[in-house]
Amino acid sequence: MTYRFHCGLLAGLLLVFAGCAYQPPVVRPPVEERGSQPPADSRIEPVPVPRQPTVERLPGTPRSPAITSLLAKADTEVQQGRLENASALLERALRIDGRDAGLWYRLAQIRYQQGDYSQAVQLAKRANDHAYNDRAQLRLNWQLLARIHAARGDEMSLVEAQRKLRELQ
Repeated sequence: MTYRFHCGLLAGLLLVFAGCAYQPPVVRPPVEERGSQPPADSRIEPVPVPRQPTVERLPGTPRSPAITSLLAKADTEVQQGRLENASALLERALRIDGRDAGLWYRLAQIRYQQGDYSQAVQLAKRANDHAYNDRAQLRLNWQLLARIHAARGDEMSLVEAQRKLRELQ
């Protein structure tokens, strides 16, 4: 009796496990050979996405009151020698308007004063990217870049910065 019971139990478990292990067959689409073209009527034409106009702050346009306030506080912090506080205020201003070349320039100046030349270079380049045709801002940026490269002892970059400055005169 126990033999029959064990055989029945084993058969039942096998059926349960076999049922759990069943996977329906996967139907895959036919594979096309490389280089073959699908029929002309089956091609999907890309839908053109309209380009969103970018709104840029033009040189000379007024800053928001929030940014003006943050700049005034940052200037006070710089005068009192608290460069980290000043940079935090400028970073807040950049979160409000990241296209303001003057903000990037001021943050680059602080990093230069702190001796963080590699970040100062990156920030000054960012200021150049947002300066557009503001030649006065571009001159300030390239003057700062020249000072940074001179402090780093990077002759090639210094010569390049001086060349850019001559072009802007």
